[in-house]
This record gives sequence, C-alpha cells and structure tokens, in this order.
Amino acid sequence: MIVVTTIQSLMVKQQIQNTFSPTDFDLIISDESHRLLGGGK
Repeated sequence: MIVVTTIQSLMVKQQIQNTFSPTDFDLIISDESHRLLGGGK
C-alpha cells in the first residue's frame, strides 16, 4: 500500500488513527523538498 499525504493531514490525529494503524506501514518517507523552493534551511 502506498499513501501520499500532507503534513497538515497527518496533524489530524483522530482521523489518522481511525484510518490507519502504525503496523500498516513497513516504511515511511518524509519529503522536505518544499524547503528547496522557499530557501529554508
């Protein structure tokens, strides 16, 4: 299963808990590439 979401969606804790269990995932990748466009460090 592949799930694509935003950090804003992940912050809705109750909704995420009702949809997924931590054991549903073998690997989680967090992409911070938005910092490249904004010049963030």
